[in-house]
Amino acid sequence: MVLGHPWKDKACQLCGTTYTPSRSRDRYCPACRTDAVQITKHFNAMHRRIRDSWKEKYKIYRGRDVAEVWKTGNHVAFIRWSVANGWKKGLMLDRVDGRKGYSPHNCRYVTAQENSRNQVKHVTDGVRKTRRCRICHVVKGFDAFYPNRGKAYGIDYSCAECTRRINKAAYHAGKNILRTS
Repeated sequence: MVLGHPWKDKACQLCGTTYTPSRSRDRYCPACRTDAVQITKHFNAMHRRIRDSWKEKYKIYRGRDVAEVWKTGNHVAFIRWSVANGWKKGLMLDRVDGRKGYSPHNCRYVTAQENSRNQVKHVTDGVRKTRRCRICHVVKGFDAFYPNRGKAYGIDYSCAECTRRINKAAYHAGKNILRTS
């Protein structure tokens, strides 16, 4: 009678190589295990942001969803997509269009610096001299807004037209909501 390893060899779910698991629940070979653990953290964080969107911390994720292929419990598909789409240690999962949910077509891995530039709140483009109105969401030239008056780039702006329309409605309601400065 030969005493051997209690578990049979199996194929790694990520790379497909055959290995002898050290635990019965192992899914990945030792070479892929570290990457899979790190990528699974991105997977869990993505689901936490969507699930807890009622919290103030995650309010920008309200109304967003996760693609069907990445629903909870299917982290292997997410790990495979991540490895195929440029995951490296130190990169962050980013949505290309911040107004859409998480899907293979709308996600990518980027550095922290690239991720900070891809925020919806950065509405001013100093090169093209345009801004996005926070009310009508239309990109317009600087001349369509009231003068900057010391406001930093990236702050939410409303165009003069929307500001006048809202102030007019607020005036009739007895309040002055938006200032023209």
